[in-house]
Amino acid sequence: MLRGCSQKQINEFFDDLDAERHGLLTTDQLLGPIMNLTGLDEANAWVFINTLDSNEDGYIDKREFMDMWSVMFE
Repeated sequence: MLRGCSQKQINEFFDDLDAERHGLLTTDQLLGPIMNLTGLDEANAWVFINTLDSNEDGYIDKREFMDMWSVMFE
């Protein structure tokens, strides 16, 4: 879906998921998109999401989100 996308497009995807415009995504908000993009089952998607939450605050900020794309697609 986002393979080969520009940073601008990935930023827009983050903004689309960040409906409340807080600059943060809850790990719950990412579960569905991660499962859809990766084909992981729920348990493995949670492992992946929790790995992305580098500061372990229960949220994914834009930096963590951008890091996710480098892990997934580069």
